[in-house]
Amino acid sequence: MKVAKGILTIIILIVISASAQSQVTFDLPDFLWNSLKNHKSEASKTDDPSDNKPVVTSPEKTLWLVNTVFKDIYVSIAFYDFTNRKWITKGWYCIKANQKISVNMHNYAGIAYVHGYMPDDTGGILDQWGASTYFCVDTQPTYEIDDAGDFNCSTKAAFSQLNINEDINTFTFQ
Repeated sequence: MKVAKGILTIIILIVISASAQSQVTFDLPDFLWNSLKNHKSEASKTDDPSDNKPVVTSPEKTLWLVNTVFKDIYVSIAFYDFTNRKWITKGWYCIKANQKISVNMHNYAGIAYVHGYMPDDTGGILDQWGASTYFCVDTQPTYEIDDAGDFNCSTKAAFSQLNINEDINTFTFQ
């Protein structure tokens, strides 16, 4: 019984830790699942027709944006609106030096893009991140552009591709 309580305590701590991290999909390893099944108390034994492993899941997905540089950076995200068949960009997310932020991607799954820039002290750009895929962005501090892949805009920026999936997704600016 002490082994079962110890394993249950570990699992509860893992689940609490996972939920504190936000938007985690967690599946128990087989050795923990088998130990739990073998150490059930008589009162908790039932005929469970679905002998499935317990899974802590959330339909919400999180994108962690991590800033590992010495200054604040500003980030824009591009993602595809499957219902309306168009690209949308949102920004600017400020990430303080050596900090990270989380962006709730709701139930989005698929390709997304990220662009970031580090302003200098004069209002110019000291550094920027992005590859060869361009989307419309805005110079306003907060914006959302529908149909951002239409290029009928005054300001475009290069974005880097990433995949949003069931796990926590991370993009690190270095």
